[in-house]
Amino acid sequence: MVLIAFILFSLFPLYQLFQIYQSSQSFSAQAEAEEYRYRLVLISPYLGDAYWNQVITGVESAAVQAKVSLDIKGTNLPDNEELQKAMNMAISSQVDGILLLGIDDASFKETIQKATVQGIPVVTIMADLPESLRKSYIGSNHYETGLELGNYLKKTLSVNETIGIIKGNMVTSIENERMKGLMDSLKASSIKLAETDMQHPEDQTNELLNQYPSMKVLIGTGVDDGDIIVRTIEARSALSGFKVYTFDNTQETMNLLRSGKIEGTISHSHALMGEKGVETIVKWLEKKDLPLPVTTYTKTGVMTEGSRP
Repeated sequence: MVLIAFILFSLFPLYQLFQIYQSSQSFSAQAEAEEYRYRLVLISPYLGDAYWNQVITGVESAAVQAKVSLDIKGTNLPDNEELQKAMNMAISSQVDGILLLGIDDASFKETIQKATVQGIPVVTIMADLPESLRKSYIGSNHYETGLELGNYLKKTLSVNETIGIIKGNMVTSIENERMKGLMDSLKASSIKLAETDMQHPEDQTNELLNQYPSMKVLIGTGVDDGDIIVRTIEARSALSGFKVYTFDNTQETMNLLRSGKIEGTISHSHALMGEKGVETIVKWLEKKDLPLPVTTYTKTGVMTEGSRP
């Protein structure tokens, strides 16, 4: 009898520990469920890129504020197959919402439709896919940025000026929209736009300068075009006398602007895009402020050395 009592007494602390463990596990699961109301995924083709990281910073900040979990998937460079895998994994795991850069490819529109059919809202950021079933687009009005830069150039350039257009990688619709705005802004003026069929920005720059020896103004429509244009001109002659403009306020572009190597660029509100992207999905999930705006345009503007912050 004494032996039985001893055994029971010895096992009692173990039972208490087991009960405490079960309780803590239950509490942990409950706390996690309370901490994260929804599960969101951000899919990006530019992971590690400092420019896109501004968007990620905004998404992360808003996710913390809204108490939603955030998973970031994607690739370092555009790879449609890998991005499709990331999207399908997000759909299969039944996430509550997807944010992504709108890649101009039919397969992405199909995958967005697949997510929508399963009740998963998709919001595009920075680049849109208006023909898809995405719930909303958050980002710059790229057509408007073309108008902004064109209107600025009409005020600052001489009449009958010929501007060389350097096009980057057309992964999204962004550059096409910029060009439409730029052409619409300048069509009634004496300023002319010149392009080439060459593929690489360096080759385009050389081709245009060879065709138009008096050309002194060039515009890069892609993210990294400004640096390539400047280096190509410097390899041929002195940069003085040339005016180079771009459409993206990357860190490299800002360094060129500060050093006087380019005349101006377009500023964007990338962190705000990320913040509003999360806010928009959460509103949809909570059925607040419906219907959602189809587009939410963030602030842009022409930035020169004299106007930069």
